[in-house]
Amino acid sequence: MTFRRDPDKLSGLAPRPVNRVLAGVALDGSDERVLAAAGAVSLATGAQLTLVYAAEPVDGEWLVAAARLPADGNDSLTAKIEQWLPPGVRHTVEVLPGPAHRVIAEAAVRTSPDLILVGAAAREGKLLGSTAERVVHKSTVPVLVVRGRFTAAPRQVLAPVDLSDLSSCGFHYGLAMASRLAAGAELRVVSLFAIGFLDPMSKEMRESGWTIDEMTARASQKLDGFVNEHLPDVPLTGETRVILGPARESILGAAKADGADLIVMSTHGYGGFERLVLGSVAATVVREAPCSVLLVPPDAAFCEQIGEAVLSQTAPYRAAGS
Repeated sequence: MTFRRDPDKLSGLAPRPVNRVLAGVALDGSDERVLAAAGAVSLATGAQLTLVYAAEPVDGEWLVAAARLPADGNDSLTAKIEQWLPPGVRHTVEVLPGPAHRVIAEAAVRTSPDLILVGAAAREGKLLGSTAERVVHKSTVPVLVVRGRFTAAPRQVLAPVDLSDLSSCGFHYGLAMASRLAAGAELRVVSLFAIGFLDPMSKEMRESGWTIDEMTARASQKLDGFVNEHLPDVPLTGETRVILGPARESILGAAKADGADLIVMSTHGYGGFERLVLGSVAATVVREAPCSVLLVPPDAAFCEQIGEAVLSQTAPYRAAGS
């Protein structure tokens, strides 16, 4: 199935704005990508950017103030910001003592960002850096894990789903957020549903004696209904696609084959900064993806649902009184 969203024919309820962005920098090989991505996101959304650097211990003691950051580290941080952050980005820089993941978590509580950016450590290959992994696991707001060169205003988006309620929330809110990152430009979306051998739907259909063609047709029907129900009100075109195979390999293969700029998916878990279980499929994708990955935790999607429900009830009354 192919699909299209035309903003002129929709309710007019805009996706939640991105007003505040938080990005963690670490003075390693990932910083150039994170700074460039954070700048592109801030310019596209008009958001205020907060850059956070965690001061590491020196001689066994945590640096307690920005003024005590070693001169070479301070110069390096300033130079990187000047080189890689685009002109015109409204930003502040915070240098705080403590482990990086904790510093980012505390800054998120204090600044209430709409989006957090972290980089996959360049020197660790497929392995996600420990700081990024902890932030992803514990965040209650969407996290953009920057892999490779981030495409400013991403247009080609891969949105894998598993048809669950949690997946529907991540699909809806994630595409709305992607539209913000693309500055409202039309997205080209591939909504992917992979049926693995151990998938409950696959097992049920095999036990019923269905052929592969029948299984694919039934899965396509379910996916089409899922997408029609949960698309956000943003300009986009796209297609649904069903693949018989393991979810991890199917998602990564599609991202490479389609030249995706961004993968959007939900994390299947609940909790705050102290407890969140990242879905195993999402964990693999974020470690090995050929492009950046936008991960939407259930808490963020739930808040978006509440906001849209309120707007849907109040918008008609506002229109009537205008």
